[in-house]
Amino acid sequence: MTDTEPTRQHDPDLWPLAPGNAPAEIEAALRAEEERWPEPSADLRVRVSAVFRSAERRRKKASA
Repeated sequence: MTDTEPTRQHDPDLWPLAPGNAPAEIEAALRAEEERWPEPSADLRVRVSAVFRSAERRRKKASA
């Protein structure tokens, strides 16, 4: 697959902005936006998952 020949994996009528279905300028804008948001660090992932685990424990405790 090249940038000039996107693979159409999804029905473009149902999913016009799916990867490979959007016009080239939209694809470029989406790639640029994606690059602005780096992958979260392992430490951040651990902290976020701890928040969700804590909330889940509180919910279980409240319903018991």
